[in-house]
Amino acid sequence: MKTLIVYATKHGCTEKCAEELSGLLEGEVNLCNLKKEPFVDISQYDVVIIGGSIYAGRIQNEVRNFCEDKMNFLDNKRIG
Repeated sequence: MKTLIVYATKHGCTEKCAEELSGLLEGEVNLCNLKKEPFVDISQYDVVIIGGSIYAGRIQNEVRNFCEDKMNFLDNKRIG
């Protein structure tokens, strides 16, 4: 099973959490920082885990845009 953890981080805490989580999961796990790699192909992954921080009651723009852009693909994936 291939897992992708996509995230955006402002101060690095979300990145640390993503790295720690990746070490706990079985199978192949890849990380993608949406601030550095905004365009990612999720078709090859079975599971997509999405992470980001909340500021003023909203998730970061990069995470929101990723979810909106990939909504049709995410419907067919296991997500977390």
